[in-house]
Amino acid sequence: GQQAIVDYIAEHKLFPAVASEHGISGVALIGFTVSFTGIPEDIYIVAEKPAGLGFGEAGVQVMKAMRFTPGILNHKIARIKMQQPVRFRAQSK
Repeated sequence: GQQAIVDYIAEHKLFPAVASEHGISGVALIGFTVSFTGIPEDIYIVAEKPAGLGFGEAGVQVMKAMRFTPGILNHKIARIKMQQPVRFRAQSK
């Protein structure tokens, strides 16, 4: 869930450096397809705010590490398109 994403960002130091230095929080909306095995594929940035600070690229790195329950469609395992917001909260200085 969202806490796993927050933990992963902190553990792997994925918070964009410029944003971190200036105490800027942000969010990236990441699109992807969940494969038959639950691995995200075809990962791309839908949107990032604020733009240009690296939140989108960091969000893609986070999604590459996540695992999902494969989707079910008509009682069969299916590839499912998804979007996931990845929130980056700046630490108070």
